[in-house]
Amino acid sequence: MAADVFEAALHSVDESACAHSPYATRQILARYIIERALGGERDPVKLGEGALACLSLSGSEATAYALAHQSP
Repeated sequence: MAADVFEAALHSVDESACAHSPYATRQILARYIIERALGGERDPVKLGEGALACLSLSGSEATAYALAHQSP
């Protein structure tokens, strides 16, 4: 389910207009979806909307989020 949500969210992003690099965009979306799914969220709509909302944060906030949630 998480993979399907990731693909749907990724397809809804216009990467040419996104403030993040394609790699960072994918990383932010994936990390959000994985963390929430592991936390028990099972609603694909909530996961997708949350991931896109996370991506739409200002560049510094989204970058900080991605960096804070990197694996050690």
